[in-house]
Amino acid sequence: MGSPHDACRGGCGESAPGGVDSGGSRAAGSVWPIYVIVFLVFLVTLVSNAAKMAVIPNLVATHQFAPRQRIDHVRRTRGTIAGIVLGGLVIDWGLWSGFGWTGYEAAFYLDGVSFAFSALMLPWRFRGADRLRRFRRGDRPRGAN
Repeated sequence: MGSPHDACRGGCGESAPGGVDSGGSRAAGSVWPIYVIVFLVFLVTLVSNAAKMAVIPNLVATHQFAPRQRIDHVRRTRGTIAGIVLGGLVIDWGLWSGFGWTGYEAAFYLDGVSFAFSALMLPWRFRGADRLRRFRRGDRPRGAN
């Protein structure tokens, strides 16, 4: 699911293609804002990934730490491969011309929407984390015997 910086990434993804004029050609000098946005997104991603890795030892038992790390690595690798393949398919799909978009623009818009959706899902994710903390403290969930 998402991470706290997804709202930033979603907003950036939805706003960046604004450098394209109505004729579909790039306006002169419009690439630099995209460079700045990409740099900031990756900067936030670095901090977010480091925070995720620092939290894992607090969530799993010592004997489960190494297997959990392997599972997380496999999940990220599969996600990266799937993203590359699906991104290529989205870019190559001719449907986007009906919307007046190139394949690259459609991929950029879809990326922004997916990150915005992920950011909207964060409250539910944190609610689950609160239940996990109560369970680890030994509190029984409501209705449990």
